[in-house]
Amino acid sequence: MKVKYAAHVLSNTVANDLEFKKWPHTSETIRFIRYHNKFFDFLNGAFRDQGTRTRNENLEPYTDVNDKRFSWLGVPNPGHENDHGNEITYLDYIKGWKDQVKNMPISAKLKEKKKLSWQVMHGTETTIRAFAGAVRLMLQLAEPPQFILARAFSQDPLEQHFSLQRSGCGGSRNPNVNQFLGKQVSLAIQQDLGIKKRKANVEATHEGV
Repeated sequence: MKVKYAAHVLSNTVANDLEFKKWPHTSETIRFIRYHNKFFDFLNGAFRDQGTRTRNENLEPYTDVNDKRFSWLGVPNPGHENDHGNEITYLDYIKGWKDQVKNMPISAKLKEKKKLSWQVMHGTETTIRAFAGAVRLMLQLAEPPQFILARAFSQDPLEQHFSLQRSGCGGSRNPNVNQFLGKQVSLAIQQDLGIKKRKANVEATHEGV
């Protein structure tokens, strides 16, 4: 799997193309793509002037605990509930989707196919609330006030490590302790020698990884 391909599909470029073609029954697909593109951008600002360079304010660093992006995600501070304008919040959007499917006169099996899984729903809400809470806390504690890059909250290094572990075990889908530790030694030697693995599902974040 390549995560970047999913990001390319769920992008404003694809939404704009669908909108331009004016195909019937695609309005909700377009809405779905735009909401998820915005969600990805809010959590993926990688460097300080990325928003300026790409002319995309959604990638700007976080500098204010009352940033309007928190309100759009669904976790606003009191008094800032309407910073997201006329759009419904992201959390309300995915919860509303679940409620609509729940009220459909179809079988339970079909309902499961028409909505996001409970794991995705739970993981998304947990991610949003944890991200907003962590950014706000760090901004409140910073002296003097600083900026927070959303991409700093990334599990790419962890995912990359276990990707290397999986690839090192060959055809074994259930490695034992000795196999795991053997690959761990191999990875440590590669890192010490400065050998960089170029193909992976995530981005390398340190030299020698």
